Amino acid sequence: MLAQNLSTRCSVCPTRPVCLAKDLDESDRGRLEEIMDPFVCVETRNYLYRAGDVASHHYHVRSGMFKTYTINSNGDEYVTGFYLPGQIIGCAQIDGKHTESAIALETSSACRLLEKNLNKLSSIGIASTLFRLLAEREVLRNRHILNLNQTRAEARVTGFLIDMSGRLSLLGRCPDHISTPMSRTDIANYLGMTLETLSRALARLVKTGVLQTTKDYIKIKQPETVQLLGLHMSP
Repeated sequence: MLAQNLSTRCSVCPTRPVCLAKDLDESDRGRLEEIMDPFVCVETRNYLYRAGDVASHHYHVRSGMFKTYTINSNGDEYVTGFYLPGQIIGCAQIDGKHTESAIALETSSACRLLEKNLNKLSSIGIASTLFRLLAEREVLRNRHILNLNQTRAEARVTGFLIDMSGRLSLLGRCPDHISTPMSRTDIANYLGMTLETLSRALARLVKTGVLQTTKDYIKIKQPETVQLLGLHMSP
């Protein structure tokens, strides 16, 4: 279920180094807390929002991981993203409604910013920070499209790992230990391949000592090889 938690604010948030509030002093953080709605906690496999819901808020991931996806007219699901702390979700809208759903892959939380309050961010000097985060989101989407254009399954897989590894580095986490609360089916869907193709690609990378995998994580054992196979994802 979706639940509010008012006890933890910006001043003690572990995600602050990568969020809107990272450069604010104590006074301006207080003003931001007045602009932002209380953050919400979402239990595993529950929704932050669903496609078709009124898109009244943008969401800034505070903890955990969210998956976004769309469903076409035939009922087929397409995974559109995996979001870690510090990232903005809820921007995909048409006619004021969400065009994709966001579900928590583990117990997660997100800060909420009312759409109508966006203009108030300039009063505390962080509108540019929001625009930067949105621009970074667009860059990630473009890199994902580039990755989908790769014909070799190993290239798509390592491109995905490079992307996730880079995001973990920004959070101060180990870039070579990638938690996978999402299913292998979700990863395959996101990479535009079948589950069997993903499984074979991972098996080959494990057999050659490039990766170590379990149900809960993927460990990069040969970062240089991953970078070489995913060269298209290099800056």
